[in-house]
Amino acid sequence: MAYSQLRAEAERLVNSAIERLKLQYVRQIISRTPSEELGELSSNASFMLSKALGRAPYEIAVEITNNMDRSSFDLIKSAEAHQTGYINFRIDWEKFLARALEAIFSDKKYGIPKARKIKVIVEHTSVNPNKALHIGHVRNVVIGDTVARIMKALGHDVQILNYIDDTGVQVADLVLGFLHLGYSRQAPAGKKLDHYYGDDVYVNVNRAYEKEPSLQEKRKEITRQLEEGYGEGAKIAEEIVHDVLVEQLKTCWRVGAEYDLLNYESQILRQRYWEEVFERLKNAGAVKLARGGKFDGCWVMEGGEEEEEKVLVRSDGTTVYAAKDIPYAAWKLGLVRDRFAYDIFTEQPSGKRLWMTAFDKGRDDHPNFGSADIAITVIGVEQTRLQNFVKKALEYLGKGEREYIHLAYEKVALSKKTARQLGIEGQREFVQMKGRTGIYINADDVFDMLYKKAKEETKRRNSEKDEQWVKQVAEAIALSAIRYEMLKQDIKKIIVFDMDEALNLEGDTGPYLMYSYARAVSVLRKANYTNMQPIKQYDLSDLDQKEKELILCMSRMEEELQNIIDTLAPDSLCRYAHELATSFNAFYERCPIINSEYRERRLMITEAFRRLLAENLDLLGIKAMDAI
Repeated sequence: MAYSQLRAEAERLVNSAIERLKLQYVRQIISRTPSEELGELSSNASFMLSKALGRAPYEIAVEITNNMDRSSFDLIKSAEAHQTGYINFRIDWEKFLARALEAIFSDKKYGIPKARKIKVIVEHTSVNPNKALHIGHVRNVVIGDTVARIMKALGHDVQILNYIDDTGVQVADLVLGFLHLGYSRQAPAGKKLDHYYGDDVYVNVNRAYEKEPSLQEKRKEITRQLEEGYGEGAKIAEEIVHDVLVEQLKTCWRVGAEYDLLNYESQILRQRYWEEVFERLKNAGAVKLARGGKFDGCWVMEGGEEEEEKVLVRSDGTTVYAAKDIPYAAWKLGLVRDRFAYDIFTEQPSGKRLWMTAFDKGRDDHPNFGSADIAITVIGVEQTRLQNFVKKALEYLGKGEREYIHLAYEKVALSKKTARQLGIEGQREFVQMKGRTGIYINADDVFDMLYKKAKEETKRRNSEKDEQWVKQVAEAIALSAIRYEMLKQDIKKIIVFDMDEALNLEGDTGPYLMYSYARAVSVLRKANYTNMQPIKQYDLSDLDQKEKELILCMSRMEEELQNIIDTLAPDSLCRYAHELATSFNAFYERCPIINSEYRERRLMITEAFRRLLAENLDLLGIKAMDAI
C-alpha cells in the first residue's frame, strides 16, 4: 500500500544514512508532521542519537540528511533537517497519487490487512433472558458485532455466540412472580413481552422481597429446579426464556447484529462440563481445599500478589458463577470434548440459521462449533476479576497458543436532557441505570425516538420522496446514530448518551458519515461518472492541498485498520472514518469537481473516497445510503 511504502522509504533512507555514518542503529518513529509547511512525514532519529553522541539533535539531523542516497528517492521528493531536530520528508505527489489510486482501484478489499485464516469466536450480548435490552446492553452488542465484522473482513472463520443464562436468579424471579404472586404470562396490549417481564414483573418481584422476606426461600427452591431441570419451575422457565429471547433478538437484529449460536447455561450444567474441569484443575494443583480462615471448607484458586483467592466451590458444595464460566471458556477453545447437541432456534432476517445448544438428540447437519484459535468475550469491566481467574484456569487446562481475550467495556449513562425526554428525572448531569429498581431505558424506546426524529428530518429534506423510502432511510439513520455513539468513545470509559447529539448531521456522528457518503454519490451521479480511464492517463499535477490531505488520509487505511485489529479498539475505527469523511468534505468545499479543469482526476478521487468510506461503514455496521 502506498502509505506503508512511503513510511518504509523514509525509514530506509534514515537507516542507510546512519549506517553510512557508522552510527549506532536506533528505533526511530516515523510520524505525520503537525503542519503542511513542514512536509508530510518526520523522523525522530536525531533525538534518539543525541544523548549517546552528546550532540544537538539538529546537527545530527543535518548530517543524516546530507548522507542520504538521493538516487533511491521514490515516493519521497525531498528530506530536510528542521531546526527543532526532526528530519522532515516531502512527498512526490504525482507518484504518490498514482500509486495510491492504483492500489485502491485494483483491490476490492483495499486497506484490509492480509492475515492467516484462523477460527475466531466472539461472544457478546449475553443479556439475562428476563427483560428487554436497555441502552447499556446495546453497547455490548455493537462492540461485539463490530469486532466480529472486522474479523470476518480479515477472512477468518468467525462464530458469534450469545450466552443465555437460563438458570440464574433473574429467571427464577419471573417464575416466582407467575407461580406465587399472580402475575399474568401475557403482556398488556401494545407492550412487548420482554418489556412487560422486565419493567413490571421483574421489578415488582424484587420489591416484594423487601416486604415478604419469606419469598427468598421460594426463590432458592425455584433456582434449584432451574439448575437441575426438574419440576414446574423448570418447565415454566424454559417457556418464558424462549419467549423473551424471541423479543430480545428482534432488538438485536434491529441494531444490526446476528448470531451463529445461542449457548444455554442449563446445557453446560446438565452436560456436566464443570465436573470434568474441576477434576482436571484439582489434578493440576490449580485449586485447593481451604482449611481454616474465612474460606474454610471451600475449594479456592490462588489469587495474584494483590488479589484475594477466588472461591469456586462453597463449603456447602454449591458452585459459584466461575463453575459455569470456566468450562464454557474451555469449550470455546476446544479444551474439553464437545458434548452439546444442536438444534435450530430460528431463521434470522438475512436468512442465516440461528442454532442453539440442546439437551436431546438435536440435528446432525450443524456447523462445528467451538474449538477456536481465539475466543473474544465482550463483558463489562466489572467482570474483570472473574475473567482473570477464567484465564488462569485455562492455562492450567493447557490452552497453549490459543488466546482468550476479555474485551471489557464501561457502562452507558443517559444525559440529563435525554433522561428527561424519556420521563426520568435526576439532579446530576447524567443518569446511571439500575435494573432491579427500574431506573433504566429500554433500547427499543431509544431506537423508536431516534427513528421518529430521523423520519421527521428526512421527510423535511426530501418532501418529494414516498413514505416507504423515508421510513427506510430513517431506520438507517437511527441505526447509524446508535451504533456510532456506542463505538466512538474509548470502550473503557463511561458513555453519556444524548439522543439529540447522536442525530446531528454535522460533527462526530453516524449520520454525518452517511451524509458524507451520500454527498459523494450525488457528485458522481450528477457527473454521470461510470467508467474510469487507466490512472496514467489522468492529469496528476498541480494538486490542491485538500486533494493531498484526502489522498494521504485514504492511503493510511491499511495502517489504521491494522492498529484497530492489534488493539481491538473500535473507537479508532470511528476516528478514522470520521477523519476520512471530514477530509472529503473539506476537499468538496474547496475544490470544484464537476466544473473543473481537473474534473476527471477529482471525480476519480471522489469515487476512491466513496469506495473506502463504504468499506468503513460496513465494518461499523452502518448502511451506505445513496441519499439521505
